[in-house]
Amino acid sequence: MFLNHQDDAVGAAGEIHKIVFENEKIRILNVVVPVGFKTAMHWHPKNMGYVLAAGKLRFILPDRTVKEVELVNGQVTSGEGSHIVENIGDTEVRVLQVEFKD
Repeated sequence: MFLNHQDDAVGAAGEIHKIVFENEKIRILNVVVPVGFKTAMHWHPKNMGYVLAAGKLRFILPDRTVKEVELVNGQVTSGEGSHIVENIGDTEVRVLQVEFKD
């Protein structure tokens, strides 16, 4: 698992996170969230994402805080930490995500 984290995104939510590239500094994921899909709780290190296909997602944080976001094509995002992701829109969401290892 990435950095030996027990709820790494690929290990805990591998249905939507596919590794495109990985080296000692970064890991690039192709993230595809189908309409209506909800992940298990999973974790990401510091990262940035590039939205390839827009849509609406709900993020549920470990403390149960809920955030809904409307993503647009070409948007750049950043973040880190644990969450559940649910596609609450009517389109499949696609993001190219770069995770930083240091």
